[in-house]
Amino acid sequence: MPLCHCGNNQTPSSCCLLKVSSKPWTGLPKKVPIKQAIADAERLAQQGNWRVCLLICEQATSNTHWYVLAAKLSRKMAHVNEAATYLAYAEAHVSENNHEVQRAYFSEKLALARLSNDYQGAFDAAAMAKNKRAAPCKKDWLTLAQQRASIANFSHTSYGVSEDKSAKSTHLYILGFPRCGSTLLERLCCSHYKAVSYGESSAIPNAIGTLSNKVTDAWWGLTFEQWYQASQYSLESPNAYNSGTPSVDKNLFNALRLPFIRQLDSHAVIIRCVRDPLAVVLSNYFANFMHYEPWQYSADTISQYLMHVDAVWQSTANQLDQRIITIKYEDIVQHQGMTPALDEFLMRYWLAEKAESQEVDVRAQAFKTRTASYEQVTKAIVNKANSEYTHYISMIPPSAKARIAELQAKWGYDNSVD
Repeated sequence: MPLCHCGNNQTPSSCCLLKVSSKPWTGLPKKVPIKQAIADAERLAQQGNWRVCLLICEQATSNTHWYVLAAKLSRKMAHVNEAATYLAYAEAHVSENNHEVQRAYFSEKLALARLSNDYQGAFDAAAMAKNKRAAPCKKDWLTLAQQRASIANFSHTSYGVSEDKSAKSTHLYILGFPRCGSTLLERLCCSHYKAVSYGESSAIPNAIGTLSNKVTDAWWGLTFEQWYQASQYSLESPNAYNSGTPSVDKNLFNALRLPFIRQLDSHAVIIRCVRDPLAVVLSNYFANFMHYEPWQYSADTISQYLMHVDAVWQSTANQLDQRIITIKYEDIVQHQGMTPALDEFLMRYWLAEKAESQEVDVRAQAFKTRTASYEQVTKAIVNKANSEYTHYISMIPPSAKARIAELQAKWGYDNSVD
């Protein structure tokens, strides 16, 4: 078993408590424990100071985690050969008992393979990164099927569509599926309009739990009385959002809670963000999520869960609801930002003041989010990833291909997997 608390097969004194010179990054002739160097490096990495962070890693080469981080930093600076060398060092020292470092190693191996256009190597590295993760079981899929049946049979009320075409709401919800381009969409809304983003807020599931007096997200299990109470529930502070301030809630899985959102606010503005299902499945497959869910285990399980979310949406979204708009990630790329259709929709239904043209870039730079997509959305808008994913089609299992093809047809995309 690992001796050091970090998981390495070394004693603490020869690993995290080993002292190294801090002069390369502090300018002071002082030695600090590797544990302290780690904290300094993480702070510098958050600031984007890759070069100095790499200097710290070079001082801490006795620690396997730092070989992996050094590889990442070298890759960030386009030093591909150096990155490969650091990964080779990490491979020789990584412990099978330290699953966290092992996953970090395979994730970096995946990133380097993609950068080098080694498509099979990237696909295999993603599989190895999830090797120790939990896969969904038969019971998990049965539970989802039961949820879909319960939602289809929910009969307290068929939620209505607001007849007041001039009414606006301060509440904007971005729904969809992870890796669909929603963070980019969130940034556009918050830069072109004067609004506050609450990120992936738990406001809606918390409201369900409050009304049901349970720790549950099953809105379809609410009694008739609880369902009526939802229409009286306040979404303003301290329950959810600051009173009177236009808000953006980007909890993507609110796509599974649309009727409940409508019961809370019949005028709420809804944006459904979609992307080519092939890109969505593979982007999730390659992602190393901080909070792992079993459905993220493989391309097959991701496509199954994507079908579940789509099925719930199709059964609950009212086609006559004018306060819902579907936006494709590819249209945002084509327009290099806010599309005319989205802009017109937001001006019509969202109670948020439009930012002056000279304010847009300032607000975009000030936008912050804690999601893994933040670094990507602060770069120029490109469609490179979507075209890259076609190289992996032959590696996707037939069952996942069939689901992707079905969703491509349903969402208006060309079939690219058959």
